[in-house]
Amino acid sequence: MNLHFEVSRLILAFSTYVFVTASPGPANMAIMATSMNFGRMPGVALASGVIAGSQFWGISAAIGLSSVVAHYPAALHVISTLGGIYFIWLAYKALKAALEDRKLEPAQAGEDGHSFSRYFMQGLGIHLLNPKAILGWLAVIALGVDAGSSAYATFLIVFGCFVLGVLVFGTYAFAFSTPVMIRLYTSAKRWIQLGVGVMFAIAAFGLLAPLLSRA
Repeated sequence: MNLHFEVSRLILAFSTYVFVTASPGPANMAIMATSMNFGRMPGVALASGVIAGSQFWGISAAIGLSSVVAHYPAALHVISTLGGIYFIWLAYKALKAALEDRKLEPAQAGEDGHSFSRYFMQGLGIHLLNPKAILGWLAVIALGVDAGSSAYATFLIVFGCFVLGVLVFGTYAFAFSTPVMIRLYTSAKRWIQLGVGVMFAIAAFGLLAPLLSRA
């Protein structure tokens, strides 16, 4: 086993994961909007759900998800359909919020009355019902290991990406729940929610359009 080669593959896998995770997407946009609208704890709760969903697919990829997808491609189509429907609902909620005139009062900045579990489940749903997260993990695993890699390399990737995911998604939750960002949200709420709604709508179209074209 070439240790230098294996370390290089791990660095490539981690770099790819950070790039994919930190890039603006439905999960990050949801964390940003929730943190600015309702405060740090709701944002952290949603980010925790996203991280849990990411790790679920990461562990699944590590134990052979690629073979399941290859043998049962219909499973990916079911997830795409459910994900597209869920993203349409999230887009509707964001666009509805963009049309409301509700002002964000200081007392609302830290808590909106909803439980930690509600935001956690929303974040979990965003990642579990996004087949692009599955494909992303399959790519990360493929980049990080090959036939000559050690037995623990795959799970080292999953653990390393868990740490990176906590840092990336946690940073989004903390950075966008600062007083400065909350004031920004207050002044630009309509445009921010409109952007979030468009992001979810694009994601939904991306998931459902290929399926509809086959119908």
